[in-house]
Amino acid sequence: MLDVGCGGGAAAFAVAARATHLTGVDRQQDMLDAFAAEAASRGIPHRTVLGRWPDGRGRSGQR
Repeated sequence: MLDVGCGGGAAAFAVAARATHLTGVDRQQDMLDAFAAEAASRGIPHRTVLGRWPDGRGRSGQR
């Protein structure tokens, strides 16, 4: 699942039970750190991408 402007990940984690991998994109590193920490605490495979969408598209794993 891709969450653009993920912040701390509230939207992504609301549907995380149906996802096999979460990718969070945000322009603020502290928000990505919170997203990654929450994903790790839940044991959810994840990736973070620092930057604007769609600039970070290639690093997100999305086409």
